[in-house]
Amino acid sequence: HYLPAFKQQFLEGLAAVDAESQSRFGHPFPQLSLSQQSAVVAAMAKNETAPTNALERFFEVLKFHTVEGYRLSHIGQTE
Repeated sequence: HYLPAFKQQFLEGLAAVDAESQSRFGHPFPQLSLSQQSAVVAAMAKNETAPTNALERFFEVLKFHTVEGYRLSHIGQTE
């Protein structure tokens, strides 16, 4: 089914984000400063058109679902 596969993909992506955060700054993503979080997100988006690793592929997933969530929201459908 779609949901278990998506859940697994999402969990792996979150793990990749925390691994990158730990590697760069020694803390998990939620504990980073805003500028540190921005640096991790920039690394995620680095190869947006041709992702090469789990971190970059997760950015693609997050971006798609963020856009879809907005598109399907009340404001997204009325404005």
